[in-house]
Amino acid sequence: MTKLPYSFFGITADKAVEIWSEGIDSCASFHPFSGCLVSLHFSSLAAGGRRGAPFEVSKVLNGFIHAESKRQEKLDALIEPRHKGTIENSVSLLRVCDTLSLLACRAPEITPPDDDVHPLTQSGLKVKTANTDDLEISPWPFSEDSIKLRMPGLLLPGECFANEKELAEALPLSEPIVFSSVLRRLSKYAETDSPQD
Repeated sequence: MTKLPYSFFGITADKAVEIWSEGIDSCASFHPFSGCLVSLHFSSLAAGGRRGAPFEVSKVLNGFIHAESKRQEKLDALIEPRHKGTIENSVSLLRVCDTLSLLACRAPEITPPDDDVHPLTQSGLKVKTANTDDLEISPWPFSEDSIKLRMPGLLLPGECFANEKELAEALPLSEPIVFSSVLRRLSKYAETDSPQD
């Protein structure tokens, strides 16, 4: 175990399903629309996780998708008709925001090499990470020239933890820390250097 936060790319399917289910429960208790939105989002992630996965992993993810499909039907019946037409676009927006948040946190599994421009094909966005912790995107949807992202976290003592018990014992000794990143407009020059699909 490292001092880094858990990555959804590195945890087991059982743990991912447990966390996803708790998140959906929480959102559904707030509003049927938010519950359905997050359920659809996590179901999409689970479907992607099945590709090339071992049988046991696929079995867990299939069970999750099946259960969530039933939940989505129940939640959909509770959503006001005027909001039903926005769910598909909302799921797409959530997927983009989720990807950008992972890039801002430099999730190693999906972060491209610094200074390379990569297209996010599902959204039409182009993204570039820089070694200054900046994240540049195009097209730029904001009125401000840049946006500072601040992510609260904890700095844990020690080099590594052998198990969750050791991690739990270290948490009371942790120090609050704020990680930051800056979101900027991707320059027109950088856009022309985007690699081809």
